[in-house]
Amino acid sequence: MNVEEFLSTFHDIIPYKFQLKVGGKKANAILPNKEFISYKNRKGKSYLLYRKKLLETTIDYIPLDEVDVPIELTVQCFHPHVLKWEEKSQSTNKERTHFQVRILNENTSRQLGYLSLDLTPAGDIEHKFCTFSNEEGTHKIMQSINYVYDEKTKKVTPIECLSFIFYNLGASLEEEVSFYKENGVLKCVTIHKQPLKNHAFDSIVWSDDEVKEKQEFFSRYCNHAAVENATPLVCDFTNYIINKDFTSRLETIKELARRLSYQGDPLFNHYNYAEIKERIEYLEDPKNDIFSSFYGEYIGNTIIKLRSKWILLVETLKDDYHYFTKVDITNTNAFEVDFYHERKGGKSYYQAMENSDKTPIFRTKMENGEEILVPLGEHITDEESRYFEMFKSYCVESFGTIERKRMATLSLDKYSNGEQGHELIKKKKDNKCQK
Repeated sequence: MNVEEFLSTFHDIIPYKFQLKVGGKKANAILPNKEFISYKNRKGKSYLLYRKKLLETTIDYIPLDEVDVPIELTVQCFHPHVLKWEEKSQSTNKERTHFQVRILNENTSRQLGYLSLDLTPAGDIEHKFCTFSNEEGTHKIMQSINYVYDEKTKKVTPIECLSFIFYNLGASLEEEVSFYKENGVLKCVTIHKQPLKNHAFDSIVWSDDEVKEKQEFFSRYCNHAAVENATPLVCDFTNYIINKDFTSRLETIKELARRLSYQGDPLFNHYNYAEIKERIEYLEDPKNDIFSSFYGEYIGNTIIKLRSKWILLVETLKDDYHYFTKVDITNTNAFEVDFYHERKGGKSYYQAMENSDKTPIFRTKMENGEEILVPLGEHITDEESRYFEMFKSYCVESFGTIERKRMATLSLDKYSNGEQGHELIKKKKDNKCQK
């Protein structure tokens, strides 16, 4: 797919903006203070409080998460609309606050947009979810951002998913391109087509059926460095499940080592330390891990539906080269997991992984931000070229191209006709003048 061409069809999206104001008329009395940075107060905001005593006035700095201050959310949309508030807060109230508002067309028959904000007690955005649609409801943009706070570094990392959805009524298809970014860096691109469906009946629990119903599917997760832990926030769920396979052994070893460190502490006498040592020794032996037999360090994976087949490309890194190894996972229920995201059964999947040829089918290297094919031997073979072209056909643009052209960035000026809203307002005013 040519992603750039697909995104160009979203020119009719109706934009809106929002502004969050914390503190009301006393907003100027809120100042940053590094000492107060915490999970509840991401920017260390403090409130100046003047106390008058008999002969002097003292100044106290109080963390904003410990006081009630006014909070206001305003939405600006040039297109004729109606705001329907589902949830609205008046103050921080020392607790988490929430805002939910729907942007409807004038006769309230269609939703043009939706905005949801979850805020910390200090009024910092913890999670943002918003949607933008066109007038007909055939084009939709969805953005979800989690602002993850690290207690050790006291820093916030934004993890974003940006999706472009086209409801192709003529073909009865839903076509979607999603971008996943961590701290502004593109980590995953997912492209799929599936039959039109009513998402009101979507389950919040993952099901392998969600994969099987895809008519076309391509999802590439690339970390550009060794993947140390798996998280569903930075990639499609299919990539996440594969990531767990390659990272769970190391995570288990770390957990067992943590338990082993309690040896000698009477509070943890219930641990069988001999079994723990034996388990660590077993896991540390590469011969006992079918996921450690690939060439190089594991940095990601690509899932492709190729006609009736499901192909997994394991991506590894060695000497600045990206190696791709093919595993046929057709009919292995590779994405069947339980509520805790642990694999259910998986015997046929593990067999496919163990029996696969671990020889890479092609390799690439980044040059000037572009990914180019590099021969595994002295010359590029026809087979290497064929596999690479097949891989590129699902997503023509490389990660570098997508980032350079800011395709994975929500720029509403780019995806909407800026004059559209002003023209509608002008017509509305002219009609009123004629009455």
